[in-house]
Amino acid sequence: MNHNHGILGSPGGMDPKALAEALTREDVTATAPSRMRGAQVKTGEQDPLSVLHEVVRLFSQRGVENTSYRAIVKATGLSRKALYRTWPNKQTLIVEALAFYRKNELAPLMSALDKGGKSGLSDFWQKNETAFRKPGWRGCLLFRTAAAPQGSTVAIDNLFNDYIEELHDRISRAVAEGQRAGEISAVINADAAGWQCVSILSLISSLGARKGHTRLVDDLVATARRSCGLSLTETTRRELAYYDQR
Repeated sequence: MNHNHGILGSPGGMDPKALAEALTREDVTATAPSRMRGAQVKTGEQDPLSVLHEVVRLFSQRGVENTSYRAIVKATGLSRKALYRTWPNKQTLIVEALAFYRKNELAPLMSALDKGGKSGLSDFWQKNETAFRKPGWRGCLLFRTAAAPQGSTVAIDNLFNDYIEELHDRISRAVAEGQRAGEISAVINADAAGWQCVSILSLISSLGARKGHTRLVDDLVATARRSCGLSLTETTRRELAYYDQR
C-alpha cells in the first residue's frame, strides 16, 4: 500500500469492502503514525489521532459538506502541505475520520450491549440518552454523512452498512437473551426490535443535526426502549413530565 495516499491507497488499489473492514479494526490507530511522518505540526505536540479527533469535532459541528480544508488546517495546526501529503483529498479524510469516529465514539456506546439481556439494553440506552444531552450534540456523524452527498461512495456505504448491521445484530441478540432469562416479554420479535432501534436512532440523528436535543428525541428514546421490552428510566420520565408542564 502506498502510505502517501492514506488508508485508501491508490485510487484503484484496495477493494472497497476490504477497506471498510480494515477501517473498523485497528488500522486507523496502527497506520496513522507512519503515514504522518514528515507532517509538520505547528504546535509540536499534535499527533495523528489528535488530528483526526479535531477533524471529527469539526465535521460533527458543521457537517462534512460545510467543512473546508482551510478550516481543517486552522483547527488542526497542520500546514496545508502536510495535510495534503497525508490525506490527498477530502474524501480520503472523511473515510478515515468516520472510521476513527466509529471506533472512539460509537463502539463505547455499543459496548454496553456486551452484558446482554435487559441489563445490557438498559445501559445501552442510558449511555445514548447521556450522549444526546451533551451540549453541542448534533446527531450521529456516521448516519449524517451517509445521508449527505459526500456519503455516496462505496467505502462510506460499506462502513455505514457494516455498522447498522452490527448494531441490529447486537440489539436483537440482547433482546433474545433477555427473553430466555425471562426478563423481556416473549411476545417481542427480537429481530424486528433490532431494526426498529436502528431506524429510531437514524431519525434521532436527523433531528439532532437540525435542532440538537429536544422533547421529540426523548419521545423517540422512550419508544426505542419500549420496543426492546424495557420500561422508562426515571430520568426519561422526569424529562417528559417537564416538557408536558411547559
